[in-house]
Amino acid sequence: MKTAKSLTSLLRESVDYAGLFPPAKLSMQDSVSNYAKYLGSGDSWMLGRFVVSAARLFDLSEAVASTQMDKPWRVTCVGEPDHRGTAVTIAEFNKKNAGRLLCDMVETKVVSQEDLAAALTSFPAEMAQFFEISPDDGLEEMLDAMRFSGQGAKIRTGGVTADSFPTGEEIIRFARACFDRGIDFKATAGLHHPVRCVKPLTYEPDAPTGPMHGFLNLFLMCSFMTAGADEATLEEILLEQDVANFSFTDSGVSWKGTLDVDIDAIERARANTIASFGSCSFIEPTNELREFGLLN
Repeated sequence: MKTAKSLTSLLRESVDYAGLFPPAKLSMQDSVSNYAKYLGSGDSWMLGRFVVSAARLFDLSEAVASTQMDKPWRVTCVGEPDHRGTAVTIAEFNKKNAGRLLCDMVETKVVSQEDLAAALTSFPAEMAQFFEISPDDGLEEMLDAMRFSGQGAKIRTGGVTADSFPTGEEIIRFARACFDRGIDFKATAGLHHPVRCVKPLTYEPDAPTGPMHGFLNLFLMCSFMTAGADEATLEEILLEQDVANFSFTDSGVSWKGTLDVDIDAIERARANTIASFGSCSFIEPTNELREFGLLN
């Protein structure tokens, strides 16, 4: 079984590995060991950056001291409210780890336009920034304030409690607002599974269950948005729970055999709309794609 070209276009470098974060909450050493293993696997084409908080950047330096690397690891840093402090920490980290680790992306939560302005002026121009913005009534105004910055947005798509998952309507509103302004975005949390499903929200034996969004749904919704699908169709795609309704070929993807998106639209969506998603597991996404017969 061969992996369809449409799937590799849709998911190339899509998974930013966040093993340090809930619900996995692995040790630094285990997370580093996992990332090294994934980089050497046949699924490495799906792997993006290593995700670490600003407070633990230098723990990462120590943990990789004995790790063999063919090329520098790319790192994304979850920043602190003190944007300038985070920028200084990243600069020191990059200087210390030149040739082995490169933090060239920062993900920062911003709560106001003043906070956004402070973040935009704190980091060097070459640093990619993704600003976590709440999908509330002030979403469009926040995106308007950053639309010419060349930087991206970030949406939280889940968590360890049922109330931390936004609705499909909220996700589509966020994606549409970004798309209309030419702003790419990344998603984080609650996207371990390819297709929307009801699953345990943590790895604890007595974990509560709840509906979780699927990363295939999200990336395909953005691709169909790029191709011009209407909002009602986008919501159906985002909430689709039957993977059999998606058909992947070398030329594109069809949904329910009636609506198609070609590789050109998929690649435009990846380049300009949906950048990646953060996941505390890389094994779950790849294993489930394999169980569905989508990954060789």
